[in-house]
Amino acid sequence: MIQRDYILRMIEEIGKFLSHLLRLRKKDLSQKGFQEFEAFIKVQFRQSVADFMAKGLEASLSDLKEPLLAYPDELGQLFYSGAGLALETEERAKASMLLQLAWEAYREAERNSKTYRFERIVEMNAIRDQLGLMGIGIERESGVKGKRSPSASSGTKR
Repeated sequence: MIQRDYILRMIEEIGKFLSHLLRLRKKDLSQKGFQEFEAFIKVQFRQSVADFMAKGLEASLSDLKEPLLAYPDELGQLFYSGAGLALETEERAKASMLLQLAWEAYREAERNSKTYRFERIVEMNAIRDQLGLMGIGIERESGVKGKRSPSASSGTKR
């Protein structure tokens, strides 16, 4: 019995240690990924995520007007991916800004795209939920295609 308890305790400790190592490895990769994301943003938009934060959402959207009109879906995916990396590296303020930018890009895609992309709706719902957890409410636009009412639970388009 004592030997079995010892073995179970060792398995548990090894499991915890491996889990810890995995988290460290993931953070290192996430950190590197987020650094590469920030470098990409700086090259593509000639400003950093910190610059977007310093300017605020409205000024940043103004700076991104052309890309928002040209490729809003892709911009939304880019910012949403960057927000995920920021959250993994515990850069909550940057993640918040990137989630808001992703939301606005996806909203632009919803307003002006001639195609319906289910993944966009799923990601918009996830963004809304993540921002809500951060204490940031986002407004729903009436008449935006693909939006669901707050009480709707199905994935159908209105």
